[in-house]
Amino acid sequence: MDWSGAMVPKVTKRGTSFNGALAYYLHDKKQEGETERTTTDRVEWTATRGFYKDDLNPETAGRVMAATAMDQGRLKREAGVRNTGQKSKGAVYAYSIAWHPDEAGKIDKAEMIKAADESLQAIGAQDRQAIIVAHNDEPHPHVHVIVNLVSQEDGRNLSVHADRNKLSAWGLAYRKERGEEHIYCPARAQKADAIKRKADGEKVDFVAGEKSRPRSSEKDFNQAAAANQNEANRVKDKEQVKDAGLSLQGKSMHHRQDREWVDLEDRYKFKTGEINSHASDAITRAKDQINEQFRPQQTKLHSNHYAEKQAFEKREGRLSGKVENALLAIAHRREIDPNGSRGFMGHAFNFLTSKKARTDALQKLHKVEQRHLSQAKREEIGAAKNAIEADQSTLLSQAGKTYNTERTALIQRQTAEEKELKAKWSQRNNERRRSFDTVVQKAKSKKATPERKVRDEFKQAAKGSKRRRSKGRSRKRTRD
Repeated sequence: MDWSGAMVPKVTKRGTSFNGALAYYLHDKKQEGETERTTTDRVEWTATRGFYKDDLNPETAGRVMAATAMDQGRLKREAGVRNTGQKSKGAVYAYSIAWHPDEAGKIDKAEMIKAADESLQAIGAQDRQAIIVAHNDEPHPHVHVIVNLVSQEDGRNLSVHADRNKLSAWGLAYRKERGEEHIYCPARAQKADAIKRKADGEKVDFVAGEKSRPRSSEKDFNQAAAANQNEANRVKDKEQVKDAGLSLQGKSMHHRQDREWVDLEDRYKFKTGEINSHASDAITRAKDQINEQFRPQQTKLHSNHYAEKQAFEKREGRLSGKVENALLAIAHRREIDPNGSRGFMGHAFNFLTSKKARTDALQKLHKVEQRHLSQAKREEIGAAKNAIEADQSTLLSQAGKTYNTERTALIQRQTAEEKELKAKWSQRNNERRRSFDTVVQKAKSKKATPERKVRDEFKQAAKGSKRRRSKGRSRKRTRD
C-alpha cells in the first residue's frame, strides 16, 4: 500500500442497507467459500454519534438508523418539508480513516475518535447518526465511519457534494496541526502548496492528487491472459455478459423496491388524508345541524328581549312604572349575582333614582341570557366534535398500525432480497474467478503433457533445420 496518502479518508460506494453494511464492519471478513461470518475478532471498539448516548450498542444503533431512513417520508411531513426533488441514491455513507503503520501503538482510541468527529464535521455530518468502528486486522491503525445521511429531525438528505475533497483537505489540516504533512502526506502538501502559489499568480506545474483504485477482477483476468490471451478474452466477454445480466437484475430489483416504498407512503398518505377529510366534513355537518337546532331558541330569545325593551320603555313613562322597573332591576341583579355584597337598600336607591342604572340592568340580563344560550350551543358542538375526533384518532391509530406492519414486512422482504442478491454476486464472483482460473490451469496442463513436449521439441528442431538449410543455400549462391 502506498502510504504517501495516509490520512486520506477512503469513501466507499453509497449503500441502501444498514444491515448489510454493519454485517461487514462489525464482523470478521468472510473466507473463501463462506456466505456468512459471525466472529468479531477484528473489532477493537465501537462508538456512536447522534443518538441519546455515545456508547450505544452498534447493532441497536444500526436498527435505529435503518428505521430513521425508512421513516424519511413521515419525518419530512411532520417537519413541514416538501417530499419532492431527486431521490437519494442511498442513506448508507461510509468511509475509513487510516494512519501510517509506523504510528501503530502511538494512536489511541481518544485520538481516533477525535479524528472521526472532525471528519464528520468536515462534511457537515456532525448532527447525523453515525457508528465508528475500529479494526485491528491491519498493520496500520484505522477506523470506519458509517453515517446515516437522513436527518432524524426533518428527514432531509445530507448533500455529500465534493465530499472527497473536503475529507482530503481535513486530512491535510490534521497532519499540519501535528507538523506531519511532509512526512505522511507529501503529495498532498505539494499539491496544496502548488494551489496556493497558483492563486498568488505564480505559474506552477499541474500536481495530480492521489487516487483510489476500486476492487475488480482485473487481477484474475491478467493472470489468465498471461497464460492464454485469446481464451482469457473469450472468458472475459462471456463473464461480462453474465455480470451485466445480474447487474440489470439488481437495478430492476432496486427500482421496484423504490416504487414499493413510494406506494406504501402514498397509501398511508391517502388513507390518513381520507380519514382527516371525513372527520373535517363530519365536524362541519355537526356544527350546521346544532346551529340549526338552536336557531328557534335564538329567535325566540331575541323576540323576548325586544318585547321586554318595549315594555320597559313604556313603563318609564309613569312614576309607578319607574318603580316597577326598579324592582325588576333589583330582581335581575339578584338573578345575575345572587351572592352580591351590596345590600338591597343600596340597589333600590340607585335603580329608583337612575334610568341609566335600570337600563343597564336590563341590558346586562339580556347579555347573560344570550351568553348562556351560546354557551349551551358551544358545549353541544364541542361534545359532537370530541366524539368525531375520538373516532378520527382511532382510525388514524389503526392506519398507523397497518402502515407499521406493512413497513416491517417490506423491510424484511427487501432485506431478504438484498441478502439473496448479495449471495448471487458472491456466487457470480466465485464463478468468474473459477472461469479465469480454468484458463490458467488448462494452459499449465497443456504445457505439461508429453505430447505437447514432443511437439515443442519437434517444432524447435524443425526451426533449427530450416535455419541450417537457409545458411547452406546462402553460401552456395555466394560461391556462384
